[in-house]
Amino acid sequence: MKIDFHHIGIVLDMQCPWAKSVLKNASDNERFDKEYHWLVFREQNSTKNFLHDLNMPINSDLLMIQPQIFTNQWVLHEIYNPGIYHGGSLKYLYYGTWCSENGFKIHVNDNLYIRRQNTGGLDLRAGVVIRSKLFVPVIDYLQNKGQIKFDAYTRSHHQIVKNVGETYNLRFKYIRVEDWVHGIVENLVAKKLDIGNSGVFIDPERVSMTSISPFGLFPYRIVFLFRHPKPSTGGLSDTFLRPLTYSVWGLSMISAFVIIVLLKITVFTETRKLIKKSESENTWSMATFVTFGAILQQGIESTPRLFSGRVIVYILLLFSVLLYQFYSASIVSSLLMEPPKTIKTLKDLLDSSLEVGINNEPYIISWYKNIKSPTEIQLYEKKIMRENKYPPHMYPLLTGLSKVKKGGFAYECMAEFASGYISVNLGWSEREICDLTQIQMRPEQRLYFISQKKSPFKKLFHVGILMQVERGIAKQETTKWLREISPCTLDSLSSSTFSVNFDDIASAFLVLAVGIIYELLSPIGGVTTPSYQLLITGRGNRPTSDNNSQ
Repeated sequence: MKIDFHHIGIVLDMQCPWAKSVLKNASDNERFDKEYHWLVFREQNSTKNFLHDLNMPINSDLLMIQPQIFTNQWVLHEIYNPGIYHGGSLKYLYYGTWCSENGFKIHVNDNLYIRRQNTGGLDLRAGVVIRSKLFVPVIDYLQNKGQIKFDAYTRSHHQIVKNVGETYNLRFKYIRVEDWVHGIVENLVAKKLDIGNSGVFIDPERVSMTSISPFGLFPYRIVFLFRHPKPSTGGLSDTFLRPLTYSVWGLSMISAFVIIVLLKITVFTETRKLIKKSESENTWSMATFVTFGAILQQGIESTPRLFSGRVIVYILLLFSVLLYQFYSASIVSSLLMEPPKTIKTLKDLLDSSLEVGINNEPYIISWYKNIKSPTEIQLYEKKIMRENKYPPHMYPLLTGLSKVKKGGFAYECMAEFASGYISVNLGWSEREICDLTQIQMRPEQRLYFISQKKSPFKKLFHVGILMQVERGIAKQETTKWLREISPCTLDSLSSSTFSVNFDDIASAFLVLAVGIIYELLSPIGGVTTPSYQLLITGRGNRPTSDNNSQ
């Protein structure tokens, strides 16, 4: 708890010959602010004209006590000038009376800034940050309710400050400045501005140089926004190989080989033991063809006659049904389900193949001047500044979002600003919106009202903003300008969900291409082989049916 012992009470009698000099010195050295409490005795109207030239701001505490004619009472008035350098005039407010019989009778019981609500139309210089290109006067742009995606933080803040101005009868001269640091803060320190009409976030350096309201207004989140890439499978591990692990594929191939051997043995046994020759061709190629035909649900050419052979066929069919059903169901379910999102942290983003860029706004660039996290430093130097070997990835909002839309790019910006440019109506497809992923760069913050360090209007604006916060006006004004990124509305049965890229089925086309090439080349190579020539010769010497009949 901080205890302030520096409040000073001063009693001054205007009959003193040095009284006016004391008041003039206090005015020149700002001794009428809230730390000094004055009680001034004077005769009736003895110093009225002199007081008009004193700097007694709206937060001053000066009571003037003077005797009332024809009574033994003393009358107390609050005397202040809401802003001598801003077009204000001296004001008297009745405060109470004092007499020896009854003592003090105070006739005010409300807040200081409620009593002094009417400032008389003071003119205050308000700095405003507008990043968009203007084609209309600043005041018209600030009060325009349309195009909420442009400068939402400034226009939302303006409405709240404007409400304070209407409450206390203030007028504002809007001065457009470059940014928050070199524009608003530096001009407030130099006393070229009275208040900031654009909110700022809290920073230790700013707190030491200016006065910041304790009530946060416009919320903002700095995020990395990107379309999450599909998980990289690498090599031939695409859609057709993904349902089974390498160990399962290996066991399946071993099982198929065992069945091929058993089928070959079964056909050989039938040929040897049965009087009638087996209907099955007793070759390794035929056993292989039957096995893979059953696994691929193409049926088998013939049925073994021995009980042992039929058992093997039953086992083969059962094995093929179970394997095929699980395999096909896994492929369908992989298309129905969203792929897992593996990029969830800054470290994941650093290790990913995504390019990284930031919005070229001062409030984002300045953040990286004080970063201490090793991951953030490495991300900034490697992927944003690109190790100073190439132009840095710093882009305006629309350029950055267009890169995000194309994919393969992560862009740091204020989420509330980006939301105004991401929707189906602005050229984004449902698939692109559903692919969007956010990584929050820092905790959510709020923008605060800012004024000069020892401004007499500081408390006035704090009270005005507090009243709007308590009554829900501030939240209502802020909500008007807040927009969230459009949610994913893609139905799970939408045709977009079932879209398959070429990379997903590359191996299917590879197998098809190998088969076609083999089919084209095998007859050409087979013509020159001895076995093919022998087959042709055998067919030529084969006796015809006529010769047999003879």
